[in-house]
Amino acid sequence: MDDSLSYESFYQGAKKAAHKAMDDHGRPECDEFALHAGVAVEKLAKAALAAKNPVYVAEIRNNSADMVMHLGGHVQLDEEKVRTVGATEAIKRLRKIGVLKADTDLDLLRRQFCGQITYACGEAAAGGAG
Repeated sequence: MDDSLSYESFYQGAKKAAHKAMDDHGRPECDEFALHAGVAVEKLAKAALAAKNPVYVAEIRNNSADMVMHLGGHVQLDEEKVRTVGATEAIKRLRKIGVLKADTDLDLLRRQFCGQITYACGEAAAGGAG
């Protein structure tokens, strides 16, 4: 398994994104704040999952066990085939294993950030000021 999928890597990524979000917070445009804060939450959730078991961050596509076996250290995958869960699924999994309690405020915040990130990315892709 590649080190970029370790607890430490996800945790350091969350820390870096959180610092960027705080730097962005004082600026008039909130797009970059929303993006970096969302990335921080996602990476922190993945760090918590990876700390329990690295296999828990695997995204399962087309009923393929390749990603699980890759995270378990038994199959090598090309970098472009490595997929991990997003923030929503990571939070669901943390709740399922009892690490994170249900929290309506967190759910509302996650939905708001997801909407802002989608808007910001869509605007930038369309040639907007994003």
